[in-house]
Amino acid sequence: MLKYLIIICASTTISCAGPTSPFGAINTLLPDSRVEAEKNPSSTPPFTVNEPANIEFYPRRQLLHQNKDFKIIIRGIRAESPTDYLKIQYNHLDVTHKLLHVAEISQHDNFIELTIPRLHLPANHYNDIKVSYQEPHQRPTHATYFPPSCRVYDNSVIENTEPFAPPKYFIQLIETFAPREQINPSVVAGIIAQESGFDPKAVSWAKAIGLTQMTPLAEQQIIDSYDHYPRYPNLNRYSYFRIKTLINSGKVNENEEWRLNPSYSIQGGIAFLKYIDNYWRLPRNAHILKQLPGDPNVVYSQVLLASYNSGPARVKYAIKRKGARWLLDRKLQEAHKYVNRVFSYCYHFSFQEPAKEYVNAF
Repeated sequence: MLKYLIIICASTTISCAGPTSPFGAINTLLPDSRVEAEKNPSSTPPFTVNEPANIEFYPRRQLLHQNKDFKIIIRGIRAESPTDYLKIQYNHLDVTHKLLHVAEISQHDNFIELTIPRLHLPANHYNDIKVSYQEPHQRPTHATYFPPSCRVYDNSVIENTEPFAPPKYFIQLIETFAPREQINPSVVAGIIAQESGFDPKAVSWAKAIGLTQMTPLAEQQIIDSYDHYPRYPNLNRYSYFRIKTLINSGKVNENEEWRLNPSYSIQGGIAFLKYIDNYWRLPRNAHILKQLPGDPNVVYSQVLLASYNSGPARVKYAIKRKGARWLLDRKLQEAHKYVNRVFSYCYHFSFQEPAKEYVNAF
């Protein structure tokens, strides 16, 4: 049985058990941020005394990469005890009383603010969160707390990198090289955050190295175009432990191995993303994606990121097996979490609306 919503307080942990929700259609899970304002009542115009209440969330969308205080703000209240008219659902399960038990509640003249300390939403599960409010003789207000959305072909400004504090020149490098390949800088920043936590010396058990965690196999796909990059002799043949020791000791450094150089690593990661992009644009592969429901750019972004994590061949096999539910394939369990976390980083690193949109994926 899947775990449900977990609320972590200073000394209180609450989990809600009940029937699980399926991953669902991609377009349901990841709505287009630009049409969402028409769907979500929390985006309604300013209220008057006769209008229903207005529900807002902060952060504006689900945060899947870290625990953070979650605020529900209800404006336009008139009742003395507004929590009596509040309903909160998680995956169709009423969790109102449990959340009110741990929430910090601040009531004002015409609005109320509920703060859920350190909300944890699992990145490998579907988190359907809905909030409703209706006082007597008042039309109901409903709002959905949507998952984060991200598009590879948006050009989003990197506004912050919370909870990381990388050197500013890392961000400058990303915002220099990503647009050259018409890649969203926030996607690249999200990949780096998930892959290495902005640690240029990171090494994984799979012998992936550097900011973008280029594996020996990924390196093979792009190195012919970057043969001027320095490569430490036979490094990929060494064990993880020896590679880690050589890097930590400084015997292998950014002057001898390109994956340890932040600039080269960022360019290499973008090049590998473009390699995957070219794979999926082949006619024999592109027609598979066109059969998937939802916003093509969002779906395509999911596919590219899953392929970066698990390889395009494995992703293609999962799509053939599962169709729209391909991310639920048992061989993509890690990729499922990876995609959602990178989407979360990407969305929360960037401005809410793209400054410019590149050419569509299809």
